[in-house]
Amino acid sequence: MIPYESVYFYLGALFRPKRILEIGTNVGRSLIMTVLGANPTNVELVVSVDNESYLPNSQSIARQSLIDFGFKGELLFLVGDSKDPEIRSVLHQYTFDFIHIDGDHTTEGCLRDLELCWPLLTNDGYIIVHDSGDDMRVKDAVNSFIDEFDCAHITLSDKILRHGGIILQRNGVT
Repeated sequence: MIPYESVYFYLGALFRPKRILEIGTNVGRSLIMTVLGANPTNVELVVSVDNESYLPNSQSIARQSLIDFGFKGELLFLVGDSKDPEIRSVLHQYTFDFIHIDGDHTTEGCLRDLELCWPLLTNDGYIIVHDSGDDMRVKDAVNSFIDEFDCAHITLSDKILRHGGIILQRNGVT
């Protein structure tokens, strides 16, 4: 299995995002590696949403790590749940070309995050959903979303990304 962080570094290098949103950041390992892969000096904006249920102060740890690795762009760390109307209102002020969803793993929660993020995604952007390989609730949410929104997708097996994942993109975009 490829180390978890390496996959996000590669995705950052491949897609070269300038505006990144992550829902479910914890201490920011995947977020940091995505930014490093994209080159911290080329990323303009990083927005993180996490309720800090796994580790108090995890958003502060992620923020400081990005700064330590040379990130100079705009940082916005929101402590709370992505279903919170205030957080949703803040997110709707932005667009992103790379969105990583690793938050609420219930079918309803994951689907809600996908529906929140889809209008925030630029036409040439990507959504990565983690844990869609071994969590049937996440997998069901992703499959339902793909059926409803007819989006292009590539599955990342658990041999590539621990617990699997899926990359979503608007159809008709090359």
